[in-house]
Amino acid sequence: MVLRPSQWINIGWIIFGIAGIMWIIPPVIALYKILELNCWTYSIDDEFITEKKGVFSVAHRELQIG
Repeated sequence: MVLRPSQWINIGWIIFGIAGIMWIIPPVIALYKILELNCWTYSIDDEFITEKKGVFSVAHRELQIG
């Protein structure tokens, strides 16, 4: 089973990006935040809970269940 966090975490950045569409930086930050959240996964299997997070450098953490 693979789980992903909700995009509601980034709602402030998305609104900031839409409001600042005239400038380059706010939409780029909003798109990066959306991409960052899409690259964040939790994987649960029989022995491990695994978290992978990151866009350019991926951090990989494992927790052994039993």
